[in-house]
Amino acid sequence: MSLDGLPPELLTHILELSCTDNGATGRSLSLVSRYIRDISATFKLQSVALLGRQQLLQFAAFLDSSHDSVPANTRYLYIGGQESQSELTEIVSAKREGYAAANAKAMAFARANPDEEHYKQLQLLRDQAQYMLNRSHLAMQLFARDAADAVFTVLRHIAPTLEVLYIHVNEYVARALNQSGLELPRLIDLTTCAGFPLIRHKGQGESGLLPCPTLRHLHVVETNDMWCDSEAFLRVQGIAHFSPNLTTLRLSELGQNEAVPLHVAASIGIDIGDAQYTPLRSIVPLPRSVQQIVLKPTVKPEPACCEVCDDTYVYSDLVDYARRLVQKSRRVVLLQADKEAPERDNLFTEWSDKANGRSWIWDAKDVDTTPLKNVNA
Repeated sequence: MSLDGLPPELLTHILELSCTDNGATGRSLSLVSRYIRDISATFKLQSVALLGRQQLLQFAAFLDSSHDSVPANTRYLYIGGQESQSELTEIVSAKREGYAAANAKAMAFARANPDEEHYKQLQLLRDQAQYMLNRSHLAMQLFARDAADAVFTVLRHIAPTLEVLYIHVNEYVARALNQSGLELPRLIDLTTCAGFPLIRHKGQGESGLLPCPTLRHLHVVETNDMWCDSEAFLRVQGIAHFSPNLTTLRLSELGQNEAVPLHVAASIGIDIGDAQYTPLRSIVPLPRSVQQIVLKPTVKPEPACCEVCDDTYVYSDLVDYARRLVQKSRRVVLLQADKEAPERDNLFTEWSDKANGRSWIWDAKDVDTTPLKNVNA
């Protein structure tokens, strides 16, 4: 029997279980027949992956144009607007192309005409180069603003049904994610690689997400694109504000701030003692509902050419503090760092698993069991 011959009740159940990829299955099924298209309309967008800037902008435009006539009913959303370093460099270079040419012209003129009588003409060339630089900065701001606005357009449209959200955007878009008052009433699971939902406000983090009582699982992945360290989530406008009923906290790719484990310890009322660092006074207690905290360092850095450039001591301190915390609290698990940097799509795979009903769990073989060093607190 073909799909067209199935009763609506059975077909509805099949489509609900099938439309859990990046949206391709739902779109394909809607092309089979009008009967299937009508029934699949509720589910074809229940799982959506936006891979790159163009898909993000197009989906936002689609939701804006459809208004309420075609509810998206999206439960699982992946926003992967993260270009590779080479792609991002190419974008930035293109925006600054005019400045590069103007600056090169000014420098060439200065070398060829070092005498004072050409100073005014040289200054005009330098002013022109500065003007082009200002224009390139504005172009990058607009580039980022368009994508950031699209992120919030999508989130506000699908807010009534959204349950699982993964968001990873580049550093320019991350800084532009500064809208407040976002409400996600059914959000259960959030993975963020951009500092979202925190927004920069007077040098501090402010939550752009209203208190979300349904949010149970939070995964903060440190990247170079974040405007803040993971400890910002432990301040008054962080987890305690937007996720009052959190049960699981994951902090991954840690390596930018060696004191993060100290701040985590303070947030659960534990003193792991250290003469060099003390927890920030701005750290507030995590919700009492938190049952497990999973920490994972980033890939161990290679020794640098000199002490000034060497981050290995930061990494070593971070891991030592994390091991000390594990000794003091059964709620804390420390996972081993990866040997190599994770693939770009590793978070997409994890999101896809969740859309298919497979929850993330850590494997016992991945737990760091290295004995704690003897330290003088």
